[in-house]
Amino acid sequence: MQALRLIQRVDPSGTLHVQIPPEFGDMVELIILPSGSETAMNYAFLQQKGGFVREVLGDSGEDVWNEI
Repeated sequence: MQALRLIQRVDPSGTLHVQIPPEFGDMVELIILPSGSETAMNYAFLQQKGGFVREVLGDSGEDVWNEI
């Protein structure tokens, strides 16, 4: 997975201008957080909403490591 992390100042009008690298394609997902809000809880919440834990780690096919 590619990621682009930017910390930018918001225009007085509340507008952000983001230039997306061509290799990202024409469809991207934006997650907007206030600067300085990078706590473990915020990341845990975003991870939970993404479905990775539920769909990948919760998959019975992932239980093979328990059989070693």
